[in-house]
Amino acid sequence: MRALAPPTRSTALNEPAVRHGLTAILAADAAVSASAAPYPASRPSSLFVGRQQEMGLLTSALANARQGRGQVVLLAGSGGIGKTRLVQQMAARAEQDGVSVVWGRCLEEPGAPLYWPWRQLIRGYLRRSGDADPARTLGVGLADIASIVPELAAQSSAPQPNAEAGDTAQSRFRLFDAVAGFWRRAAQQGPQMLVFEDLHWADATSLRLFAFLAAELEDSALLVVGTYRDTELSRQHPLFDTLAELARSPAFQRVELTGLNHRETEEFVVGAGGGPASANFLSAIHARTEGHPLYLEELLRLMKETRAPQALGSFIDDPRLLVTIPTGVREVIGKRLNRLSVSAGRLLSLAACIGRSFDLDLLAQLEADKSEDEVLLALEEALAVHLIEPVPQTHQFRFSHALIRESVYDEMLGLRRARLHLRIGEILERRYGTADYTVLPQLAYHFSEAGPGGAAVKALAYAKQAAEHAGQLLAFEEAVRLYQLALQLQQAHFASDAGQRCGLLLDLGKVELLLGAGEQARATYQEAAELARSQGLAALFAQAAVGFEKSSVVAARFGEPAVVLLLEAIALHQAEDPLRVELLGCLCRAHVYCARADEAKEAHHRAVALARKIGDMSGLRLALASIASGIYWPGLLHQRLAAAREAWGIAEALKQPLLNQDLLSYFLLDLIGVGDIRLLTRVREQGLRLSEQSGSLRDRAVCRCIEALVAINEGRFAEAEAWATEALELGRRVAEHLAVGAYGMQMFCLRREQGRLREALPLLQHFVGTTPKAQIWQPGLALLYAELDMRPECQAQFESLPWNRALAAPTDASTMTITMFAAEVSVYLDDAERAALLYPLLKGHAGTNLVADSGGPCLGSADRLLGRLATVMGQWEVAERHFEAALAMDHRTGWRVWLAHSRYAYAVMLQRRASAGDLDRARTVLAGALAESTALGMDALTPRITALTAAIAAPRPAFPCGLTEREVGVLRLMAIGRNNREIGQVLTISPNTVANHVRSILEKTYTANRTEAAAYASREGLLK
Repeated sequence: MRALAPPTRSTALNEPAVRHGLTAILAADAAVSASAAPYPASRPSSLFVGRQQEMGLLTSALANARQGRGQVVLLAGSGGIGKTRLVQQMAARAEQDGVSVVWGRCLEEPGAPLYWPWRQLIRGYLRRSGDADPARTLGVGLADIASIVPELAAQSSAPQPNAEAGDTAQSRFRLFDAVAGFWRRAAQQGPQMLVFEDLHWADATSLRLFAFLAAELEDSALLVVGTYRDTELSRQHPLFDTLAELARSPAFQRVELTGLNHRETEEFVVGAGGGPASANFLSAIHARTEGHPLYLEELLRLMKETRAPQALGSFIDDPRLLVTIPTGVREVIGKRLNRLSVSAGRLLSLAACIGRSFDLDLLAQLEADKSEDEVLLALEEALAVHLIEPVPQTHQFRFSHALIRESVYDEMLGLRRARLHLRIGEILERRYGTADYTVLPQLAYHFSEAGPGGAAVKALAYAKQAAEHAGQLLAFEEAVRLYQLALQLQQAHFASDAGQRCGLLLDLGKVELLLGAGEQARATYQEAAELARSQGLAALFAQAAVGFEKSSVVAARFGEPAVVLLLEAIALHQAEDPLRVELLGCLCRAHVYCARADEAKEAHHRAVALARKIGDMSGLRLALASIASGIYWPGLLHQRLAAAREAWGIAEALKQPLLNQDLLSYFLLDLIGVGDIRLLTRVREQGLRLSEQSGSLRDRAVCRCIEALVAINEGRFAEAEAWATEALELGRRVAEHLAVGAYGMQMFCLRREQGRLREALPLLQHFVGTTPKAQIWQPGLALLYAELDMRPECQAQFESLPWNRALAAPTDASTMTITMFAAEVSVYLDDAERAALLYPLLKGHAGTNLVADSGGPCLGSADRLLGRLATVMGQWEVAERHFEAALAMDHRTGWRVWLAHSRYAYAVMLQRRASAGDLDRARTVLAGALAESTALGMDALTPRITALTAAIAAPRPAFPCGLTEREVGVLRLMAIGRNNREIGQVLTISPNTVANHVRSILEKTYTANRTEAAAYASREGLLK
């Protein structure tokens, strides 16, 4: 839940300008039009047979979408199996039914513009939809959408997304949400069918956006259809993760296409114009092709081209045909390519180097020794045999299938390919220069394929520029790919330039951090640090050390390796400058992650002092904030609060309030700890305003979580549930596992006060029993048993706790929660030995409120829990001091729930101590507790208060030597020979607690052993 937030951005819509921009899209040049034009319904020569089951599924999905139940269908299969043809058929039916269909095709060749399929889809909609109010459909997310559809950039006065300005996760979310919102609003104008062709070639960022849209289809008239080659996937392929995400959605269906059956193959052969065919021929061709549609189509064309003229009307049992059927679709394509003229074959080779789609002008420039008529004649030859096809309304052509382009490209000599890529790169360079950022990936690709020398220099430069531009557009996955390409080029051609490589590694690490890939960034920065160290590059080493520490935080790794690097960097970088301030600030945080409070405090002091000395206000804010994450060190609470207040004020003075978002959750938790409710309210309200300005769902979720905690503490249970639910809805759109965990903890705390924990018992039992990492909820389950007065189950669960963690000083939300819950359970079990072990762990928190995280739990005053532990240990005066402090804190915060709990716990102590005046005091505090608990509906606490009130009112039996009723019960069992374990089983208390009672009995009765104590009990008549 804790993260930086994106920059403040207000999107201004100017309707005349929007309409002008849409006109610009409609009037775009032919090349751009081609990229956005809808895919043709089908080629005239294409056949469509079979696929009834798949068409039925698509038809049903479209019907659901038209009723407002959005659907996602992915068609998987090998290349040429008929995925696109099936979607074309479905699209034609959908358009006949009034559904708007737009296509987005993913380019197979590297260098495709970022978000390319999305750009095509949005352009296609704006051209073809007839939307009467496109400005409303674009909505307030226009500036974000304009970052991926550049023609719209002039329509908004807001800055486009900037990865440097704030929380990139939130910036990316805002971009994705803007695109998803656009399509939801478009669907309100009429049902939409979005087609993503060849998703296996999509860039990773486009796939992330695809998964985001798929999760937002509820109540939208949208059918999203995608095709991909399942033969292209590995576990490392970005589509693999996308499929895993989609599989969790009930609106998702995956359809795997296989070959046509024997009957469908016969229909295909007849429909292909070959006339009737014999059973032998059909069996042979089906056995060889397995009904693969592209294989069939290309094979039948080859046969038509090669058979005798007298056999043109039908396929006959020609033995030569049956024995010469090629063994694969690529072989078929190769045989057909061999039948082209030399001129046409050469032209297709040039086109294959350009890509699946190719521009006539570019092709003509590559074939400069040919006239335009000669080029067109060669293209007509390829068109006639269906190897290529024109893109409607443009000067572009495309290979009829990707396998055709791949076959042509793979057959070329590597040297010839390299020379062609060089020429293509130079032509594109002259045509576009470097002003058009969309062409940078293409330039990087073509020059990288052109070999060493000047081409490699250009390839490296363009790859770096393209990566920087991708980062600015928040396409971090693509930026990572481009930086990796740059590193490969650098290693291959410029390996001796260590500074250049180190700089590229630092750039890559930065983008990996923006992507949230902490482990990958950590490895990248470590490589950069090792390289910089070996070459004596001190400044670059310092930057690598800073990046390593930041990535270690994102990866939630132990801070010791970062401390080592940072100390080395600080020793090398003696200049008193902002970089040294940052190094010291990072060192402070690294010590926090090593749980070294003194070292963190010292590094924090040095960072702050240096920032003040050099007058670096931005650095001072960073240095002050570096100690914020040490929230589990109570001794630094007031120092953290002072630093947070100053850092908060500096950000506002610099007019950069969004910088405060890295402080927000820590500041709020410390304000809860100190009980400053007025400032807590003000900071929470400021946090909400910041989240609204920036669009940060994470920060808004944090603020709602805090509101839920406060509402529980104040007894506003209905409001608490509403805030918790809103926080869940917000947070799960950013980090679902964190949001669900916070919601679960808040519901646990809320249901506990409402007396409704029994509802959660089966689920929590199953969760703890089946989830290896459920360590937080192991004491939670023990506490639930305690709340339900299930003593044997509570005792068993309590004994199984991870005591190695529970008995260590809390250093994070997990260990703090374990310690707090374990302390509460030890009180219920009256386990004095464990209470004595837990008390020192919480003693440092005396005078504060206990809270583990923004999602909870919050247990109110630490003194209340310390007082209860002291009560179990029989330390009455210590317990009394804690309870008085707890009551003072509860009155100061106004948290009525914890005031009722503190009064009840205080009364328990008074009743057990039973000194002069204690019972009267107990009755008074119980009356106040009962009034609060009844008024607030605290159905778990109220019966306990009532029972304790009745027990105090009843006459207490008088036992000799000041023995308590519990001690007499233990003594009676001792007298009949029971051991501590057996006594514990009878009285449902722990053997440790029994041992404490035995020691007390021996002291009070002045007896030396159990035998003498038994004789004393008999003598005093206690065995009756």
